[in-house]
Amino acid sequence: GGVGMGGGGGGGGVGVPATQCKEGQFIQFTAGDRISVTAGPEGIGVLVIAGRPIGEPVVQYGPFVMNTQAEIKQCFADYQRGELCKGPCTRVKYEA
Repeated sequence: GGVGMGGGGGGGGVGVPATQCKEGQFIQFTAGDRISVTAGPEGIGVLVIAGRPIGEPVVQYGPFVMNTQAEIKQCFADYQRGELCKGPCTRVKYEA
C-alpha cells in the first residue's frame, strides 16, 4: 500500500474513484487500487509513498519519526544542539 497526500489547491485533486483527497488529507491505497491525479489551473503537489509494514511502533513529532517517545525526545534534543547529522553533512541554503 501507499499513502497519497492531497495538495495544491487550485481546483486539482487526487483520489480513488469513490474518494476525493483534499489538500492536507491522506489516503491509504491497497493492492490493485487505481488512483487519478488532476491538476487545476495552479498545478498540484502529490506525494506517494510505498513500502511494507515494519511491524514496529511508530512515534511522530513534527518531522521526526522514531520508535519510542524517548527516541523522539533524544532526536529533538540532538536537533536543538545542532547534532542531528552524525556524518559528513553539507548545509545547503534553500532558495525558492
